[in-house]
Order: sequence, then C-alpha cells, then structure tokens
Amino acid sequence: MTKVRKKTSKQVTLRKKYSVAGKVREHHRKIKKEAKGLAKHGFKPKFSKKNPGIPNLFPEKEAMLNAMQRKQNMDAAQMENTKLMKAGLKHLPHGDLATYALEAQGKIVTYEED
Repeated sequence: MTKVRKKTSKQVTLRKKYSVAGKVREHHRKIKKEAKGLAKHGFKPKFSKKNPGIPNLFPEKEAMLNAMQRKQNMDAAQMENTKLMKAGLKHLPHGDLATYALEAQGKIVTYEED
C-alpha cells in the first residue's frame, strides 16, 4: 500500500512575503529612475494602452467593429500617403495641392457621417 502525503500548504511566511514586496518595490523604483534618465535625453517609454474590447451583449457590436476596422484602414492608408508625400515618391492626383486637399477633406467628411 502506498503512503498518502498531505498537500503542502500555500501559506507564506511573513518574512518571505515582505521581502518579495520589498524587491518588487525596488524593481519599480529602478524602472522609474531609468525612465527618468532616458526622458532627460529625449527618449520616452511607450506604454501600450490595453483595449478592453466590446462586450458580446452590446447591441451594435458588429457595426462598431466594422467602423473601427474601416478607421484603422483609413489611418494606415493616410500614414502611407503622408510617408510617400514626404519622400516625394508620389505625384499629386489632379495636378495641384489645393484640389488634393479638397478631395481629402471630402473623404474625411464622408467618414464622419457614417
């Protein structure tokens, strides 16, 4: 017959608990100090914001997701256009900058109406 062992407890001693908390505090302090030093030289850390998502019970979830996707695609296309414009690789449609600006303004207005 095999021996049955008792399950080990997950209880942590207070000494261990407070030492871990202290190490975490020191680590956070170190990260802040490094970020402060980098900020002096013009580097700012980029923290990504978490997207909470859309609840499944939201009545117009699909429409909202489609609108978000359209906006993301439009933003990506706009970024690409500005990159190309800055690089001088793209010729302006319809000849000059004024007509191109009017056309872009019309596209912005149509997106806001959706």
